[in-house]
Amino acid sequence: MKTIPDQNQVNYFDVGNCAQLDTIADILGKGIPPRQVNPKIVITIPAHNEEELIGKCIESIAGQRTVYARGIDWNDFEILILCHNCTDATYETSIGMLSRFPDLKLSVLETKSPEVNNVGAVRRVLMRIASARIANGEGYIAMTDADSVAHPYWLANIFGYIGSEYGLICGQIDIDTAGIPSNALRVLALKKHYDTLWISLKNTIVPDQSNPLPRHANNSGPNMAVRADVYENIGGIDPLGFCEDIAFYDKIVYAGYKVRHCPMTLMTTSGRTVPRAPWGFGAELSTWDGNKDSGLQVEGLEALLERLRIFKLMREYSLSNEQQDLWAAARRSGIEKERLVDCILKFRNDSALMLRLEKDLDSLESWRERYPKIEIQRACQELENYLSLSSETF
Repeated sequence: MKTIPDQNQVNYFDVGNCAQLDTIADILGKGIPPRQVNPKIVITIPAHNEEELIGKCIESIAGQRTVYARGIDWNDFEILILCHNCTDATYETSIGMLSRFPDLKLSVLETKSPEVNNVGAVRRVLMRIASARIANGEGYIAMTDADSVAHPYWLANIFGYIGSEYGLICGQIDIDTAGIPSNALRVLALKKHYDTLWISLKNTIVPDQSNPLPRHANNSGPNMAVRADVYENIGGIDPLGFCEDIAFYDKIVYAGYKVRHCPMTLMTTSGRTVPRAPWGFGAELSTWDGNKDSGLQVEGLEALLERLRIFKLMREYSLSNEQQDLWAAARRSGIEKERLVDCILKFRNDSALMLRLEKDLDSLESWRERYPKIEIQRACQELENYLSLSSETF
């Protein structure tokens, strides 16, 4: 495949230039042979120095099954890998997989362009190419990482959403726990439990009919699939050096598209504590490693309930225009009522309104002072006790 020439590297934390990245994508895309049959799903995989793991990733996708345990037709999907600024044999290893799976629709690209300086930039290049290869925007662009392994029915679950109302499918992420220190494992389990309890609390008080239980809390790059027309409509993924996947998720929710957190769309990602990207999951794991008391703190029951009360007041105001609901929401949140009105007018669906409210509360020093975070173990206990009392009044 075509390679962009090497140049001096740009800093990882520099936000990429979208126009330059799109030009690079168009050049690289011309090197991929056209398909006789347009794929329904295009899987995009950034790869930087992943020679040890990329083979397992590709193998897991080649082995995808249908719900009837038959192999998925390889004509229905394709895989795009972009090996960026590698200093090992990631590219050669990826290309070598074609000898094992000669009929697999696998395209391996390579670049040493300084503009492709971080994971967000790589994803933008890949997803622009993918978008152009899906006819009429009716399929999905799937995202994963080179250190991840797909569950055998991962693709079958995504295929099941084609033609649905969902603009984004967030799959569940399991962690390969081999080699993870015991303290980090403990914190990881507590964090997952806390997220599950928070989802249950929200579902009890403000159920989301478009994203029903069972659901999970993962919105991460190793396991997401966006409808191609949605990707085009929102202007693509932003080329950020970290949390590009979270920003992408936010962008889709704010645009009003429906999101499904599907627990059956499974991907297992590595639990390595030496990350490829700063401040990624590996970096988070490493902070939980050496300290017996991790110090991981989260919001307790009181703060979470108050968030939901404020959201209900905002939703009620949007329906009835009762000023008392607006004043109560402003008083409880510490957010100016003009700001609340702007949010209500701008974000017309519950998911977007809830997301915006949560981020606004997170940024408020007055909120943090009123509801200081507590140890995660204590927070889980509070939530468990509340959810177990069916007579508890909200």
